[in-house]
Amino acid sequence: MSHSPLTVDELVATLQRTSLPTLLVEGTTDASVYRHLEERFGLTGGTVLPCNGRNCLLDLHRRRSEFRGLKTAFLADRDLWLFGVVPPEFSDVIFTNGYSIENDVLDGESVERLLDSHELAEFRTVLDEICRWFAFEVGEYLRGVNVALEHHVNRLVPLGASRLDSGWCAERGFREPPSQLYNEIRVDYRQKLRGKQLLQCLVRLLSAEGRSSKFSRANLLEIAAKSNEHKRLDSLAGAVGNRLHGHSA
Repeated sequence: MSHSPLTVDELVATLQRTSLPTLLVEGTTDASVYRHLEERFGLTGGTVLPCNGRNCLLDLHRRRSEFRGLKTAFLADRDLWLFGVVPPEFSDVIFTNGYSIENDVLDGESVERLLDSHELAEFRTVLDEICRWFAFEVGEYLRGVNVALEHHVNRLVPLGASRLDSGWCAERGFREPPSQLYNEIRVDYRQKLRGKQLLQCLVRLLSAEGRSSKFSRANLLEIAAKSNEHKRLDSLAGAVGNRLHGHSA
């Protein structure tokens, strides 16, 4: 499975030419995750088709009548709709339980068990700050203000630091988020903190200079995806299987 550079028109044409049950995913950075989940999702005899991101996937969903006879399932990250409401037009899209597919994969403890006690303490310290940042951005989203979610963890909390970077805070116009929103995210961080930053926190510690064994992003996703503690992934798998082996699009 490789990243698809196809446009929506080209993806529609591709789907019109196949008879294989097809799982459509966003397909930017998540393609490697689905490689490890194909068996769990019951995709034997089917295929995974990565699109060019979330907007492309949702545009393709709007045109699903053009490949009506094909068994399809649309699987998308819930993203900030986790804190709001999924638009009714996408009621039959399968959304991740947490913020993103990375969140659902990292939901168990398999990866965090790799941290030693010192690393776990640092992880929790950095996590506190990253949750402060994310709660601020979610608050902006709920107020209808543009958000900036692509910051790397090391920009937000520089290596060796334990607090949000003051320069970044001034540049972004950071304000302390509502405590209730912060607590909601911090208590359920595996599901409600943006998955890319959660994964960056783990990689930061588990690939640190001087560590005898190092784990990359790909390593951690594979370890987590292959663990047996995934009720949320199993619920997604059930929904996908029902769509691909049940009714047509």
